[in-house]
Amino acid sequence: MTSLKVTLPSNYVLLGIIFMFSMQVSAQISPMHKRELKDSIGKREYPYLFPIFAEKIESMGHRLPLPFGLMFNYVHQQTRLDITKLKVGFGDSNLEQLDFVEFDPVQNSANVFNIRADAWIFPFLNLYGIYAHSEGNANIDIRFPVNLNIATTPSVDTYGGGIVLAYGRNNYFGAANLNLSSSHTSALDEPVFGVVSSLRVGKVFDFYNSDNSISFSVGAQNQYIERLSAGSLKISDGFATLDPDKLDDIKQQIGDSAQNWYDDLSRPQKVVVDRLVDYMEDWLDGKDIGDTVIRYEFEKETIGDWTLQLGVQFMQGDHYWYRLEGGFGKGRTQLLLSFNYRFGL
Repeated sequence: MTSLKVTLPSNYVLLGIIFMFSMQVSAQISPMHKRELKDSIGKREYPYLFPIFAEKIESMGHRLPLPFGLMFNYVHQQTRLDITKLKVGFGDSNLEQLDFVEFDPVQNSANVFNIRADAWIFPFLNLYGIYAHSEGNANIDIRFPVNLNIATTPSVDTYGGGIVLAYGRNNYFGAANLNLSSSHTSALDEPVFGVVSSLRVGKVFDFYNSDNSISFSVGAQNQYIERLSAGSLKISDGFATLDPDKLDDIKQQIGDSAQNWYDDLSRPQKVVVDRLVDYMEDWLDGKDIGDTVIRYEFEKETIGDWTLQLGVQFMQGDHYWYRLEGGFGKGRTQLLLSFNYRFGL
């Protein structure tokens, strides 16, 4: 039964984790802040179509960010996940829940690269789209009915979009972000849906006699990923990832008479275990086990959903913004590096 648990959840786990990172990146915001404007600038006609009502806002003495932006982000995240409610079936057979299989919390690290295009539609409303590519590492530890560690390195592509609501007064700002995304990986049959939401407050400090400024922010972020996932895998592909000696050791552990867990299984569960052991023996004997497919379904649960976000952003004039942000929470830490190029049309 181990080989099954090894190949299936390992692929899924990193998918879910990496997916979360790609969404988290989109929580980066562009603060709207206030400065004293020269009379000549305050009386000018606003040169761009967006944001709507921008001319009225600037006539009141506020300076808005340029309406359009391209943001390039890198995120490194460490996350812990639990695997629960594993179900398995062969070919077209019904899925059987293998509730006797126990996993240690999954330790995952992921590197996420994304690009985000955004536009301020109103001075308080920003809309954006995002694409992210993620590469990850995770260790899957099965502690029962056998002891086995599997390292996985899946990649995930994520597509999504979101909305930012912002408010600024006297160089203070606040912003709320909501991001929806869909992550795609070959390990699963269906994309995984996720939501990232965050709230930040901060203050902008202008450099004396310069167009440059710096802002500091503090906030909270919540990451949600769809819990239920399903996929399929050729059993021969699963066995091929394991060393033959390790596979033989797994078979011996399952057959060890000291482990009486087998006697407590339901009849359908015994059928799944027996078939897996038979395939294992044929594989070790060098026999062709064909293209038998293992189908699986499982739930994933994060150890923690919330993080405290601390950020600093340097704004070099109106066009070039650089941001560093860290996130700290139960079962999750993050580091974000961001470059934002802003422009008007």
